Amino acid sequence: MNSFTRTSISALRTDLENAIKQVADKHNLIIGFVGGARFSPTEVNFSKLRAIPKAPPTLQTSWRNPVAGNAVTKGTDPYDTLESREYTSLGYTFGLSKDWLGKKFRTATGVYTLIGLKASRPKYPVIGVSVRGTRYKFTVAGVKQGIIL
Repeated sequence: MNSFTRTSISALRTDLENAIKQVADKHNLIIGFVGGARFSPTEVNFSKLRAIPKAPPTLQTSWRNPVAGNAVTKGTDPYDTLESREYTSLGYTFGLSKDWLGKKFRTATGVYTLIGLKASRPKYPVIGVSVRGTRYKFTVAGVKQGIIL
């Protein structure tokens, strides 16, 4: 490869993801690129590579809202998701208590249940769900102000 183009970067990224998959399987991880790539004709920069432990069989990869009556697999914890794991492992860095996961908080627009955290969003890292089951993102300050203990 003499220079980088969109097509060559797409092919390169696919090859890198396939190579990384072998390492991820060896270490029981899920590894993947998050976001795009910056490039010039002479270099390419993939901004983020994310690794998380593979979920045990009971872990749901997408959240189902028990409050709104959506189906939740029997024997699984509806709050045991990738976002909730990120909340329990990184919530303290945002000044959030581990006990708040699953608790309700109030904002100007309504009452929501705190279900997780996405640390890659610095402005709106907290994930909440309404009574209807719609997911929203919130600021840390907004959640701290409205938490109902």
